[in-house]
Amino acid sequence: AMSKPGPAYEKLLIELIVQSFGTLGGDSPAIVHCRAVDLPVVQKVAAAAVSKFAAASGTKVEVTCVGDLAPPPTADLDVAFCSGGVIVTNSTGKIKSNNTLDARLAITRQAILPKLREELFGLVAKDR
Repeated sequence: AMSKPGPAYEKLLIELIVQSFGTLGGDSPAIVHCRAVDLPVVQKVAAAAVSKFAAASGTKVEVTCVGDLAPPPTADLDVAFCSGGVIVTNSTGKIKSNNTLDARLAITRQAILPKLREELFGLVAKDR
């Protein structure tokens, strides 16, 4: 799975954090929220994300990493949870970039719905 520790997940986290810094407009300090199990990995890659964002934007962001996102449930699927990735907020929490794997999947799901409907039900009138 993509959220398992390893080079692919570390690379993904760097990209997600850099993208979130851009969404926040380089606002500093930033707080990177992740699952407790991911905290060591996020702390490890945070410096690389800061460097990459600084190289691209000319802005250095100060970062604090917090492992406060809920892990996936074992049985109760009716609770909010995080399968991996990060949520980055500004210091006040008023600006938030949700780059969790769950949020990315929801965006992709919404994007493919029209194509999926077409495949399942045929071409439907555009005004519906």
